[in-house]
Amino acid sequence: MSAIKWTDDLGVEYDTYQEYVNSPNHNLDIIYNYLARGKRIPQNEEEKVWQEEGKRLIAKGGYDISFD
Repeated sequence: MSAIKWTDDLGVEYDTYQEYVNSPNHNLDIIYNYLARGKRIPQNEEEKVWQEEGKRLIAKGGYDISFD
């Protein structure tokens, strides 16, 4: 097990980064951002559509959201 843990806004800890980004506990804007950047695996059909839309916007150079 890794010594590094990731914690979401609800305080849930994850052992891997992939588990963290695939968490259902994120706000929708964060989920959309992870999907568009290919960090999150779509969890349902709606997220698949969001991922395609976000990737299309990135390809056109029209999507720039960063979170600190």
